[in-house]
Amino acid sequence: MKLMKKLKIGGAEYKVIRGKETEEEYVGYHDYHRGIIKISKTHSGEVRNDRLILETVLHEVIHAVSSVWLDDRLTEKAVTKLSLALFAFFADNDLMLRSKEIPKQVKYMGFIYDLVYPVPDGIEIDVDSRFSVSNTKICKIYITFDDDDCVYYIKSLLLRTILKMVIDLYGGFSESEVDDIYDSNFYQGLYQAIVDNKIDELIYKGCNK
Repeated sequence: MKLMKKLKIGGAEYKVIRGKETEEEYVGYHDYHRGIIKISKTHSGEVRNDRLILETVLHEVIHAVSSVWLDDRLTEKAVTKLSLALFAFFADNDLMLRSKEIPKQVKYMGFIYDLVYPVPDGIEIDVDSRFSVSNTKICKIYITFDDDDCVYYIKSLLLRTILKMVIDLYGGFSESEVDDIYDSNFYQGLYQAIVDNKIDELIYKGCNK
């Protein structure tokens, strides 16, 4: 499997190095000051499969976004939970993040969610996000947007909604971690990193060969 040689995160550019795990047996490594991300092809002498390598890429991208946009506030534990949860989402769904088109359904944790638009009367929509996951118990996500809204605006808010879903369903995040993840700097920075580096396509295609 081929990986990118460079990753652009905000104004930072990272060199991606593939090799063996570190002396501490880390399978991924992020160094903001040196502009390096290392991805291990092996662990304890065994070759890692493509899915594990792709999850490590996403893990280190989240570390990089946290470093660039949040002064590296997200802990290793929070990054691990978030990368595992988002990886499962990207592996199962083509979110078409570069298109204004909205997928009709998304799958997560064994459930299929219908994305419904326009919004029926009587449904409350969060004015800040324009997406509603208040009705997740019936597996529906309601969406509203204007015809002249740009792709970036719509899809970055879709990513914010996905973050809300995975946090609510995966659980275990502290209040401060949730605040940081919902911070517009983080989710918009994560959207930019995923789209510019085609992380979503890499994961989806790599997991659905």
